[in-house]
Amino acid sequence: MGRVLIRRLLQSIPVFFAITMITFGLIHAVPGGPTARLELDPDIKPEDIARIRANMGLDKPVWLQYLIWVGLAEGGEGRRSGLLQGDLGISYIDQTPVGRSIVDRLPNTLLLTATSLVLSLLVAVPLGVISAIRRNSWVDNVATVASTAGVSIPSFWFGLVAILVFSVRLRWLPSGGMYTLGQERNVLDLARHLILPVAILSILNVAGWNRYVRGSMLEVIRQDYIRTARAKGLKERYVIVRHGLRNALVPVTTLMGLSLPGLVGGALVTETIFGWPGMGRLAYHAATKRDYPVIMGVLVMSAVLVLVGNLLADLSYAFLDPRVKAE
Repeated sequence: MGRVLIRRLLQSIPVFFAITMITFGLIHAVPGGPTARLELDPDIKPEDIARIRANMGLDKPVWLQYLIWVGLAEGGEGRRSGLLQGDLGISYIDQTPVGRSIVDRLPNTLLLTATSLVLSLLVAVPLGVISAIRRNSWVDNVATVASTAGVSIPSFWFGLVAILVFSVRLRWLPSGGMYTLGQERNVLDLARHLILPVAILSILNVAGWNRYVRGSMLEVIRQDYIRTARAKGLKERYVIVRHGLRNALVPVTTLMGLSLPGLVGGALVTETIFGWPGMGRLAYHAATKRDYPVIMGVLVMSAVLVLVGNLLADLSYAFLDPRVKAE
């Protein structure tokens, strides 16, 4: 297991830097920039804008800016600091360290995404198993229709409808934020604010995962070892859970690992709609203001979360399938 972990970590390093290189180039290729609004102001002289761009380091070639950001080249005043030194830079807008802004908001995003992941598993896996063992029943048909709708309709539309119904019309749940303003913070208030964003963020995962679990279970329950287990007189529940579900979850684990980028990306839309103070909302405001250091910092942290999630998915194979551990 240790050798597998080391090999996966070594493979993740070039992938991580390839992601940062591509995103850094794409961000700087977008028209405009942090000084775009200043250029529209007739009272600001071109030489002042040039001086501001020089102070930001935007007057250098993109490849040199990337090396400075990583920490492989010297920046202003001969100082070398960057990603390799644990420095994500300073925000162009509020002049605060990017690392501090991310650390303040990362727990909120992890709370939202982790809760959504757990809820998605608790709903998708049992629903997929029931749809498989009761194929073509009303449960299976309803799950199929609901899954098709969940995949087809954008999550932001679900979010707006949920706010309109449960917050504006029924007044059951808060429409946004993490806590109620003017009240003492407590776990119950946090849970009420979590319900809508977690539900919206889970819709797409539940819609896709339960269909995948269903297909995997349908393939597994036709295998010879399932018929052998039933011939031994084992209870049907034991056969389904112990022999069927455990083997069916092996390919599903891969899907869940590949779904992590969508989960992290979906948090951006969900946090923006519900005003959740997480990394997604931070990235949205940074993108609207062309705050390059903050955008790159959020992308770096998102890439780390996705790589770690895929690493955990690979390691979970050994638990689900003993043959993987033997190899």
